[in-house]
Amino acid sequence: MMYYHHYYHNPLFFTVVLASLCAFIQIFLTIQVIRLRWRFKTAVGAIKKEIYERRNGALSNFNSFAPIFLILFALAEYNRVNCGLLFFLGGLFIAGRLYHIYSVYTHETRTKSYKLRMFGMISTFLVLIALALANLYIALAYI
Repeated sequence: MMYYHHYYHNPLFFTVVLASLCAFIQIFLTIQVIRLRWRFKTAVGAIKKEIYERRNGALSNFNSFAPIFLILFALAEYNRVNCGLLFFLGGLFIAGRLYHIYSVYTHETRTKSYKLRMFGMISTFLVLIALALANLYIALAYI
């Protein structure tokens, strides 16, 4: 029998929680895009409005990073990477994505500052790199 930390019995507990959070973020972003399509009465095709392009861009960006993050995270959790490290990386990914979304949605249009978006992207890249390296280290340790 495999031993897992006492506060969860599911070997992919953190992945389940993060996948659920990602699903809620995805639903929120998709609803925002749908609402703008209704407002501009365009079911298919491009809408040349900055607000639509920003919200659709945030959705597309999230869709680009969430799946590979969840795959790498699940593999790391399955391979029993340190729980504290996983908790930190998962939190950093979600925080980075939320900062990125907030920046694209509202902050940049008011301040013309891209610092929050940069923090979101840098944190996302660092999390993906850390998970990829952790998984490679574990995989190569058995060669």
